[in-house]
Amino acid sequence: MKSTKDEDKRRSDLSFYLMATSLAFFAFAGLRSFIVFLISLLVNLLIGRLLAYHRSKVLFIFGVVLNILAVYFFRQSSFFALAVSFYSFSQIWFLKEIYSGRVSAFTISDYLLSMTYFPKLLQGPIVRFSDMRDRLESSGVFRGKPVSGESFLRAVFLFVMGLSKKVLLADIYAGGVSYVYDNVPGLSAYNAFLGAILYSLQIYFDFSAYCDMGLALAMMMGVELPINFNKPYKARNIDDFWKRWHISLTSFLTDNVYIPLGGNRKGRIRTYINFLIVFFVSGLWHGRGINFIIWGMLHGFLYVIVRAIREMRGTRPVMPRVPAVILTFLYVSLAWVFFRAADPGNAFDLIGAIIRNPSFALSRDFLEAFMIDELWFVIKVTPLAHMAVGSYICLYLFLIAGLFLAFCRRNAYDYARTMKINGAKGVIFGILFVWCVIRFGEVSTYIYSGF
Repeated sequence: MKSTKDEDKRRSDLSFYLMATSLAFFAFAGLRSFIVFLISLLVNLLIGRLLAYHRSKVLFIFGVVLNILAVYFFRQSSFFALAVSFYSFSQIWFLKEIYSGRVSAFTISDYLLSMTYFPKLLQGPIVRFSDMRDRLESSGVFRGKPVSGESFLRAVFLFVMGLSKKVLLADIYAGGVSYVYDNVPGLSAYNAFLGAILYSLQIYFDFSAYCDMGLALAMMMGVELPINFNKPYKARNIDDFWKRWHISLTSFLTDNVYIPLGGNRKGRIRTYINFLIVFFVSGLWHGRGINFIIWGMLHGFLYVIVRAIREMRGTRPVMPRVPAVILTFLYVSLAWVFFRAADPGNAFDLIGAIIRNPSFALSRDFLEAFMIDELWFVIKVTPLAHMAVGSYICLYLFLIAGLFLAFCRRNAYDYARTMKINGAKGVIFGILFVWCVIRFGEVSTYIYSGF
């Protein structure tokens, strides 16, 4: 009996510690965002308690609408609330699980820890309450089993990989991308095209970087978070892409939009309309402005076409894998133009530059965005610095590195879990970490942090 009490006390103390550190982590993001988050936690906890006592449909709808209004208000107004849609969607799933009977009872500690757990708080993954509770309860730290030294080291390596994606790739791409979108008039076709491709790489490495670091921090505590990215640019069609990109959002929209609309149970045409509604909602979720709706519908229409072709042809692929992957990536990159552009006009101007300005010239200012001191210093002491090709080297090094990692390598999580640990890798990851620290002064915010 004493052993059980000691174990319960240890679990309680650990839960309190993780909740406190998670709330402190969020508080550093800003007082206003923190207050909004606390209000959301308390309001949804109260509604959840009432639903557990009496499953009222009116109360459930009220709670869902309240969370949706919170997302809409804080996304549309100038009153910025960090990550409001991520935790609001988690709250909706929480209320739905209670109302449906999937969760019959919960403790305040379980609720608060599942919602505030900091590795997933700012950018997901969006996890069901029951799933998150089970993951925490089955973790090593809650069962009194310390994380092994090897597992901890693998988590450190994964964290460094995520940090490197953000600092050494995404943020460096950002400089060139910003130049392109700020100077569309007069851009050559090649310069505009590279800007579109680089933004595809920027947003992928930016978002997946955070997810890798979140997974790594959870691994350090023996907790396994669900994978949110699985090499999305290796997808051979748009259906496959959405099974790989932001997987938790796809699951949320499927469970809470597509299925309630009727899913595929009401005929083919209605199914296609439901798909389009889901992508319309996805566009609204990602940002305000017509350009985000255009982005969502570009995915939606192609998704419907792909599903219609599949129904006619079965599972037989329309084309070989390599051209299918390339065409899917190019289409996704085209759609990302509307996601990144300040407005639809800016997006159409960039696309117009690609079509109408047949030139391979690259702006000097665009090239300088990639001439980071660490690499350019090395180039300057070689004969390459005095050759015309010298200023292009940094650009192509970063471009090739990004494309190689996106298309030719496994995801970072799988690599970290299966890699052979040795001294050489320790040195390489140590160098990457130091390089990231050196560049910390130029780190930008995450693209998805405002969602």
